[in-house]
Amino acid sequence: MKKLLFTIALAVSFTTGQSVFAQNLGSPPVPPLNPLIFNQQIKNQILKKQNSKVKVSKKQIAKKIVLNKPVSKAKISKGQISKNHILKDQIPKKQIAKVQVSKDQISQNQIAKKQIAKEQVLKDQVSQIQVAKKQIAKEQVLKDQISQNQVAKKQIAKNQVLIDKISQNQVIKEIPKNTETDTLTQFSKHSNPIGLVYAEDSINKAIVLMQKNRFVEAKSIVEPLYDWLEEATECHTNLYKVLKDIDTAKVQADLERELALKSAILRDSASYQLSLLYIEENDLKKATPKLVDIVRSQPKTQLGFSAYQVLQQIGFTYKMQLTETDQGQTENTQAAK
Repeated sequence: MKKLLFTIALAVSFTTGQSVFAQNLGSPPVPPLNPLIFNQQIKNQILKKQNSKVKVSKKQIAKKIVLNKPVSKAKISKGQISKNHILKDQIPKKQIAKVQVSKDQISQNQIAKKQIAKEQVLKDQVSQIQVAKKQIAKEQVLKDQISQNQVAKKQIAKNQVLIDKISQNQVIKEIPKNTETDTLTQFSKHSNPIGLVYAEDSINKAIVLMQKNRFVEAKSIVEPLYDWLEEATECHTNLYKVLKDIDTAKVQADLERELALKSAILRDSASYQLSLLYIEENDLKKATPKLVDIVRSQPKTQLGFSAYQVLQQIGFTYKMQLTETDQGQTENTQAAK
C-alpha cells in the first residue's frame, strides 16, 4: 500500500514538473493527468505483472513437479529396492533362525528320546531285578519247604523204625477177665453216644417220630447219627486192618471186623430213614445217592431190596414188566437150574 501511494505521488510530481518545463521552453503545455485514471492504470500494470509472475511461478512449479516425479519415483524405487534388499537379507536370516530353532528342537527331542530310552532301560532293569528277587524268594521258600519236608521225612522214618521195633518186641497182653466185663458193660450202655446200642436206640426213636409225622425232630436225630456211623465204620475197618497182621491180636481183629460190619448195617439203616426224610421234603437229589449206596452195600438183604423199590417209586429207575413169554422162559430157566 505504501508503495502504491509513493508511486502515485511520484507520477503527480513528474507531470507537474513536465508541464512547467514545457511552459518554460515555449511548447504547449501537457494537459494535466487525472490521478484516478493514472492510479487505475498503475493498478492494472501491477496486476498484469503479478499475473505474469503467477503464471511463470505456476509453470515453474509444474515443471518442478514434472521433474520431481521421476525423482520421487526413483527414490521410491530405490527405497523399495533397499527394502527388498533388507527383506532379502532378513528372510534368509529368519529362515536360518527357523532352521536353527528346528535344529535345536530336533536336538532337544533327540536328547529327550535318549533320556526316555535310558529311563526305560532303567525301568526294565529294575523290573528284572524285582522279578529276580521274587524268583529268588520263591526258590528260597521252596528250599525251606524241601528242607522241612526232608526233616519231616527223616523224623517219620525214625518214628517208623521205633514203631517197628516196639511192634516186634512188645506183645499185646490179653485183657484180664475182671476188666473185660467192665469194658463190655461200658460198650453196651444205652447212654454211650459212641456205642452201637445208643445208635440203634436213636434209629428206633426216629422211626417212631416219623410215624407221628414229626419229621423235623426225626431229621435232627438221624442226620448227625448217619455221619457218626459212617465215620465209626471206617474207624473199625482201619483197626481190623492193623490188628489182623499181628499174630497175638487175631481175636481182637475179628472183633473189630464184626463191629465194622454192625456199624455199616446201622449206617445203612440210618441212611434209609434219612432218605425217606429227604423224600418227604421233596429233595429227591439228596435221597437218590444214599439209596444207591444202600443197594450197593446190601444188595441181597431186605433193606437193600426196600431201597431199590424206593428208587423205582421216586422215578430214578423202573421195574421191568415181564410178558407171558418172558415169564415162561424164566420159569424154564429156574426149572433147569
